[in-house]
Amino acid sequence: IQGPEKIQVSSKVSYTRYRMELSQLQIIGNNYSANTDLDYATIEGLKHYYAYDKGNDIPIDITVKDMGGNTLTKDTHYTVSYTYDRKSVATVNDIGTYTLTITGTGSYTGQQTASFKVYQALAGNGIETDPYIIADANDWYVFGKYIYENWNNTAGKYYKLADTFDNSNEPITEMIATTKKDANDGKTIHAPFYGTLDGNGRTLHIALKADSEDGCAPFRYLEGATIKNLTVAGSVATSSKYGASIAVENLLNVGYTNGTEIIDCYSSVNITSSINGDGTNGGFVAVNQTDSKLTFTRCAFLGRMLGSTAHSNGGFVGWNESVGSITFTQCLFDPVWVSMSNTGSKTFSRYNTNAPSLDLQ
Repeated sequence: IQGPEKIQVSSKVSYTRYRMELSQLQIIGNNYSANTDLDYATIEGLKHYYAYDKGNDIPIDITVKDMGGNTLTKDTHYTVSYTYDRKSVATVNDIGTYTLTITGTGSYTGQQTASFKVYQALAGNGIETDPYIIADANDWYVFGKYIYENWNNTAGKYYKLADTFDNSNEPITEMIATTKKDANDGKTIHAPFYGTLDGNGRTLHIALKADSEDGCAPFRYLEGATIKNLTVAGSVATSSKYGASIAVENLLNVGYTNGTEIIDCYSSVNITSSINGDGTNGGFVAVNQTDSKLTFTRCAFLGRMLGSTAHSNGGFVGWNESVGSITFTQCLFDPVWVSMSNTGSKTFSRYNTNAPSLDLQ
């Protein structure tokens, strides 16, 4: 048996003990091939996205550990190479998708790859008179990445769809403003959007799907946000709860007097729910959380709400939690078709104890 040293297995040693020792050799044997095979190594510290730096080289800092948890040294135990646009490159300095490859050297063998993207920073300064400009679908994901990395710094920031924004050929397929791991304790926390998004009269095309997890919408969480002048088109399909065409949840608006405001927005989205039971789908927002304030002004849902086995839905909001506040001013629910069950459903919003305020003139 090959291991850190030759082991003489006596005929008196039981078969069970022999198997245990062989298993130990496979896991911790210093010279066992899997321990020095980078196919089984882990790459830590590699980000999914890096910001473009005007053509300057972008440092890619990683830590490589072998199967035994030992931290390896670059150029002693492994080398690093990059591929960009199907070509080998020495550095990372352009916008696009890269593949990083670590290759064993010295006493290490094997190879492992991982991909990451370099994105263009949004134009603008994020202020009301000079908002960040979202020019295309890629910029939308950059917008989402910024929320993920700086979620607690989006309050007071302004974003706007460009005059030429058109993602009809590249609909959005991923939610943004979701959750992340807290850097201090590793706990999962909400990472909502707090800022202002001006749709600029443009249409955001979506093709969102959720097979098992609750929640399916362009934004997972809003808190004290403003969404205005936006049309949303396309589809939301879920086999679980909480489908909507703008946001899954509006969170408790701590420190935001006006709460979340949705102004001059229109939805022609087809929301399809295959759940057999309580769907809590909403035309615009699925859930308004406890003590949260949500205001709709001059908005219209003109899409479809489909799925005959899904009940307990709302034309605009799927559910208003206790003490949550919702106001509708000059809003219209005029869907092309509704096949979701009427059981437990409401035209504008289902609610616990606080009925929404309606001014439909």
